[in-house]
Amino acid sequence: MKKRILTAVTLACSMLMSALVCAVPTHAQDTNLVFHQNKTSIKLGESLKGVFSYENAVAGVEEPYLGLEVEDGSYFRGQASGGPINAPESGDVFLYGVRNDRGTNRINESIKPGNVTINTYAYYSDFRNGQAPLSTFSLEIEEPVIQTNLESIYYVGEQVEFKTELSNTGYTKGNIQEKKDAVNNHQLYDQITYQASTEILEGQDIVTKENEDYSNALESSEKLTFTGTGTVKIKVTYNPVNLWGDYNRISDYNQTLDDCYHGEKIFTFNVTTRDAIKENENYKKLNDTISELENLDLDADKYTDESWLSYTASLADAKQIFEKERLTEEDCINALNMLISAKERLADKSGEEASINEDMKEEIKEETGEKVPETGDDNIIVLWMLLLICATVSGIMMIRTREKRQL
Repeated sequence: MKKRILTAVTLACSMLMSALVCAVPTHAQDTNLVFHQNKTSIKLGESLKGVFSYENAVAGVEEPYLGLEVEDGSYFRGQASGGPINAPESGDVFLYGVRNDRGTNRINESIKPGNVTINTYAYYSDFRNGQAPLSTFSLEIEEPVIQTNLESIYYVGEQVEFKTELSNTGYTKGNIQEKKDAVNNHQLYDQITYQASTEILEGQDIVTKENEDYSNALESSEKLTFTGTGTVKIKVTYNPVNLWGDYNRISDYNQTLDDCYHGEKIFTFNVTTRDAIKENENYKKLNDTISELENLDLDADKYTDESWLSYTASLADAKQIFEKERLTEEDCINALNMLISAKERLADKSGEEASINEDMKEEIKEETGEKVPETGDDNIIVLWMLLLICATVSGIMMIRTREKRQL
């Protein structure tokens, strides 16, 4: 009897253990699945397509349930159609069918720059049940770049074709209205693009704008005319546009254009007169320095080839800078220092260095506020150090000689 009871208990325990094992979901078992990250960064407007790949999936078991979880889904535009996906506002976006183009696109294009953490799972139920991911990756969504063709200085009366561009994105250029028409005709499936606008923050009274063209995605153009002297600050803004219609919502999860990247950058430049720059002290000093060096009676054969080539190249560069259409004070200072340095390094074949006019060097030093190296100072210091070392060694040797004689 006891034997039968024991057998029954053993059988019941065995059945219970079997039931428990069967109750354990497949996701809790070991898997050889391995995920790989093919890119460490993407551009704004690009999706996760091609970023990840995997191997060692069990056909018919793991493959339909492969998944990615973006910890902060607000960086991507989410879309629920086509399969299970969690709302971006909940902090999670689930995607399965990584190898499938349609599945990958369900986490649609990135909509703002930043760094996101992405977890990988072998099974959808792992994600749903809070299981630890197979692996975790970090992905950067790169910052777009706002560029213009503006220079640092302009002259009164000048006109410039002012152009802006939003670069380093996954979006494409083109007329915005034509893009909207293509979307309506099912020829284009993009939803977001970016449109420029500009605003003069400072110097409105010395700049006029005309021929503004903001009709194209990722770029703009307009004509600026400068009517007076002063400082000008222009703000360039790039805001998102919904190509699917004139409304704010962009996804199935109440994401709006407000959740997307909004870029702005301020550009500053000065407007002056051509005569004003010629009255600048550094402009005059550069002019005098170039003239003095050109009038020096220097024999190229007297100097080393390397120092002579450096000197002549610097003089040619300084003359080119001086003849720039829009010369700034900073240009003058940089050219002056370049000439001084090249002249000081001009060495004759006997090992001696040439010396620039000392009065001119001191004047340049005072005008530019830059330190001009004194020729020969370093050599004198080294010589004194060598003499001191020699004297010290000689003294030590004399003391030791005396000690030996006493012994």
